Amino acid sequence: MKPDTLVAGAASREVHALDIGCGSGVLSVLAARHGADSVVAVDLMGPCADVALRLAAQNRVSGRVSVVRKDAGLLHRSEDVRAGGVNLLLLDAFDAGLVGGNAAGVLELARRQVAQPGATVVPAGATVYCMGVEVLSGEVAGAPPRGPRAAAEGRRPDRPPP
Repeated sequence: MKPDTLVAGAASREVHALDIGCGSGVLSVLAARHGADSVVAVDLMGPCADVALRLAAQNRVSGRVSVVRKDAGLLHRSEDVRAGGVNLLLLDAFDAGLVGGNAAGVLELARRQVAQPGATVVPAGATVYCMGVEVLSGEVAGAPPRGPRAAAEGRRPDRPPP
């Protein structure tokens, strides 16, 4: 979905966004430039928050983008975000497995604590693909023997081979 559809396209209501784990703040700036009424960019890392502040200033959206240096799971209405909460949650903190940095847990906390009911979440969904891999530890240098092969040979992980 294009930013115009998410933000400016919501003409019937104000858009108040929360950029979780904002990093450089690029999603916050995009939301503000595409019509969000307010954006709270939150990042636990001070250097990232500093970059987000500078990026907002360089793009002339500082009036609509505020930066909070805090764990996103600890945000509160009226203190960190507006009392009415936010209706757009932005999250670009996923790793290749979509679970890095406890992204799902932080997102759930934000939904409960600062999001309005029915808030839009971007990304709204994802698919995780996986592939099983077997490593025979007895064939890895320095690894203790484990598994059915080691057991069949009578080896135990806490004892060296005879």
